[in-house]
Parts: sequence; C-alpha cells; structure tokens
Amino acid sequence: MRLFSHLKELWQGPQREHVVPEQDEENHLFQARVRELQTQRLMSSQLSGDYASAFLGQGLSFAELREYHAGDEPRFIHWGATARIGKPFVKLFREERQLRLMIFLDVSPSMMETSRKIQAMELASLLISMGQKNRDLVGFAPFSSTLNELYPPANSRPHYRQVLFALQSVSTCYQPTRFEDIATLIKERIRTRSVLVFISDFEDLAVGDGFTALTRMHDVLCVHIPGASSKHNLGLIQVADPETGSLRLLDSAEPSLAYQESLEAEESHWDSVRTLLRGVGADEVRYKTSARATIDEITHRRRGRRH
Repeated sequence: MRLFSHLKELWQGPQREHVVPEQDEENHLFQARVRELQTQRLMSSQLSGDYASAFLGQGLSFAELREYHAGDEPRFIHWGATARIGKPFVKLFREERQLRLMIFLDVSPSMMETSRKIQAMELASLLISMGQKNRDLVGFAPFSSTLNELYPPANSRPHYRQVLFALQSVSTCYQPTRFEDIATLIKERIRTRSVLVFISDFEDLAVGDGFTALTRMHDVLCVHIPGASSKHNLGLIQVADPETGSLRLLDSAEPSLAYQESLEAEESHWDSVRTLLRGVGADEVRYKTSARATIDEITHRRRGRRH
C-alpha cells in the first residue's frame, strides 16, 4: 500500500504545497525598508491622533496615595494605610496610554495569491508604523490553520524593524484557516489584555465559544479585505478560486450575469461576516480604498461606539 502511494505521488508530480519558495533575505530587507519609508510619508499628526483616539490604552494604573478630601469616591479609600496612619487616605490613578497591539495577518491562498495581499500588507505596515510613532508595544503573527510564528508586543526600534521584515517575508500557507483554533492559541500565549487586529478575507468563517471568549479577554478588531470590486475591459478572462481551484470564464467587456453574481456574492459574504463577528462581540470594519481611508473608518466607527 505504501509503495502504491509512493508511485502515485511520483506519477502526479510535485504539488504546490510541496514547493518551498526561495527566500531572498536581502530583497525582503530592502522591501521592508521601502515599506517603512512609504508608511512614514503617509503618517501625519492628524492620522496619529486618529490612531490614538481609536485605540485606547489599557485602563488605569496606581499612582500614589493622598489624604481623603470631601467628595472623593469612598471605593478608592486605601483601608490599609487608613488603619496604619489613623486618618483616611485614597488611591490616585493615572491613565495608561501605552497600547499593546497585536496584528494577525491571514496568509491563506485567497489572501496571499490575490490582489488582497497588497491591501493587507499596506494596512499592517501603517499600523506598525503608527504604533512605533506612538511608542506602543506592537506584535505580529501570520496565521492560517495555526499561528505560524508569533512576535510578542515590544517597542524597541530593532523590534519594529524585525516585525516589518517578518511582515514582508510572509509566505502562503496551503492550509484552511481555522479561527477557533487560532483563538485558543492566542488565549494561551497572550494573557495581558491587548488590542488584536485580524486582517483577513474571512472566507469560510466559523467562530464559536473560543472566539467569543477571546473578545471578552481582549479588544478584537476584524478588518475584512474584500475581493476586487472594479471591472476592467480585459475581454474574456479565466479566473480561479484560490481556495478550491475551480475555474470560471468571465466576460469583462460586457456586463455579464456571472460577473454580477460574483459582486453580489461578495456583498452577501460581507453581510454574513459582519453579522457573525458582531454576534461574538468583535468590531468589524471593511477595507476602504486605501490603508489611510481604512484607519479613518476605524476611528469613526470606534468613536461612535464609545459615545
């Protein structure tokens, strides 16, 4: 039986999941540097302020004790100090502005082998650069059926560059994306409350108790990268579903039923994704025309939610 399987594999030839793309480290370093310079041009004080207002810090931390004054909240009385000194003292707090931001990038074929890759990389790069400008703790992990590699949040300059290099070096993983399994792994490896940003097309999205528990522990934002919505006159074109490999022939010059059906299917998919993510307590935003426009949309949505 093993011999038969071996002969069958030899007859079929190498499959695409067996092919390991050549890794050009120098080119990846160059592309990471180029992307860093591009995102620095995009940033402005207004955009940085929008980012800070969209992603709040992790709450309050203890600052000092002082004597109780009329009107102070009784729940902030430090009973230990009050008992020792003989008069009431209250605890003072300060807001923690520094953010813990984790960016998770879907590296399934439907993301990495389509035009979605450019949009996803642009958005992830801009978030990393804005985190660096605000001195936030930024981490990164590509994912599919599992977390392929995880860079925990940190805020040193070498770390930011390492994360940008890791982003530029991502490769396609030919495994189905399992959000429930990913949620379980994240809960195990990231225990401090953080902002988790998932960048994905959310094809075959299936979430349940694991993802719901993740949204209770962390602030979860899901950015949906849609398929191409603009039609170009390219004549008859053959398109393949990157997940299933099935082929379809579309006429890009004339409005066709097949093309219209693909647009309607994309809209229907987004409606399903939005409903499902809201049901488990996650924020959801659809990618706009650019990374900057998407950040503006995120800011608008999250400000509206808080007011």
